[in-house]
Amino acid sequence: MAEELAAGRWDDLEAALLLWPQRVAELCWDDPLLAVTLQINLPTQRTKAARERWVKERVAAGCPDLAAALLEALAGRPDRFSAFWSELARGDHDHLSLALALWPARVVEKCAEDVDLAARHEVRQF
Repeated sequence: MAEELAAGRWDDLEAALLLWPQRVAELCWDDPLLAVTLQINLPTQRTKAARERWVKERVAAGCPDLAAALLEALAGRPDRFSAFWSELARGDHDHLSLALALWPARVVEKCAEDVDLAARHEVRQF
């Protein structure tokens, strides 16, 4: 699953736009139907400068720094992404760095009660 996401197999998902914004934005520029699928508007001007500006905006709106954490969390998981995401949202995987990035308040609260979890997230000193 992780390799497929990183390779671009699911670039028609909003998560791909957030995690790999450069790649997906460039694909959307070349394939306006993909932009429609992702519900993002392309600029009316189709110049090189407009493209560069638009891609830069998409990258700024994304969170590519979370891509590595997601790939690490998905490594070796044969189950469906939706099942993993439900578990992650529920708090079943709050030991992962991805959980801290996505739900910081919940994870920090758990870290306040669990010294080992705080050490894992490198927030024990706080």
